[in-house]
Amino acid sequence: MLEFQIILPTGQSINIILKSKESTGKHLKESVFKSVNILLDDKEYFGLKYSDRNDDTPSWMTDTDNLKSMSFLKADSKHPSMQLSVRMYPPNPDFAMSTPESRNLFRCHMKNLLVSNNLGCDSRTHAMLDGFVAQYELGDYHEETMKAEYGKKMNKINIYAPSILSAGTPIGEAEYIQLVRSYHRKLSGVRPAQADILYLGMVQKLPLYGYKVYNISDKINKNYHMAISAQGIHFFFESTLETFTIPKHREAYPWACLVFAEQERNKVKLGFFNDKGAFSERYVKVSGKFSNRSGAKLVQDVELHKANFLDKIDGTQSIVYDSRKKAQRVHSTKIPRRNSAFNRTVNTLGRSIRSSLRINKKKRISSEADADSGTVDEFELSSSEVHAD
Repeated sequence: MLEFQIILPTGQSINIILKSKESTGKHLKESVFKSVNILLDDKEYFGLKYSDRNDDTPSWMTDTDNLKSMSFLKADSKHPSMQLSVRMYPPNPDFAMSTPESRNLFRCHMKNLLVSNNLGCDSRTHAMLDGFVAQYELGDYHEETMKAEYGKKMNKINIYAPSILSAGTPIGEAEYIQLVRSYHRKLSGVRPAQADILYLGMVQKLPLYGYKVYNISDKINKNYHMAISAQGIHFFFESTLETFTIPKHREAYPWACLVFAEQERNKVKLGFFNDKGAFSERYVKVSGKFSNRSGAKLVQDVELHKANFLDKIDGTQSIVYDSRKKAQRVHSTKIPRRNSAFNRTVNTLGRSIRSSLRINKKKRISSEADADSGTVDEFELSSSEVHAD
């Protein structure tokens, strides 16, 4: 019999018992997902994270991991401890999450990122998000019962003024609580499940929402950043991450342009088609004490994100390159196809990619302009605008 302690994004923990000693990581994940009501459609966004004695960064449990050899875990109690966490960020989490439980876990995870300064926004947007948390935890705001001890109630649900690192500008605790109160008042009549949906609808508008950032280096640039998101791979050459804004000087490659990602010793080799349709390779090294293991994790993340998001962006089919040597088109009735005997050359393939990139670029211009500003418009609500399970 194997027993594990699973820490949830809510701060609570559950114990999972597996009767068979031959159980694998897949069995453990399925047991956890069943316990917290994460359904099939939502499983791809969550994972189990643990700390390894021989590594300086957390690792993700895989389906094939042998649970009998759990001695490699840093056990904080008598039972091995892991965290249920968000591994991938869908473009529309308010619609992607199919159950209230999944939305609540996702919302708590995003709240934790804000509190730990791993995601940031201006103070007003931060207060709007905390207003949704207050509505979920406390219900409708009532002046006669909440006014006197509103600050204490906020502390009990972990609502505090954001740090200058997260918000960019200082704001006092009393001023911030008053700001949260003003937004909490506007949410009267909104049910808890609706508050979660509204929170996720707003948090996805933050500039760096969904970016998983790695510090990397290569022969030309000694220190810069590579980010993985639902849209593809991004290279940041400016250090603006501390302001939580998307750098102006960057390169972005949609998943459709990525041919392969593989590890070679302590480096990661990436093959992709650039915006001019030319194929190129790039070698990068992940910064850290154990660069070889960090590189393996980067490759794993790249492959997982590409497999899940390639055909989901904007709800349309994309051109996909599924091997190192050949590029083939995804089967779709919406895309006219040539005779099966037709062999696409690199030059014609490049023209097809350029055409696709021009279309995608037009779609991204307006959203990127809003994202670069780092602010989110204030909300106006009516009960007919929100639908919840």
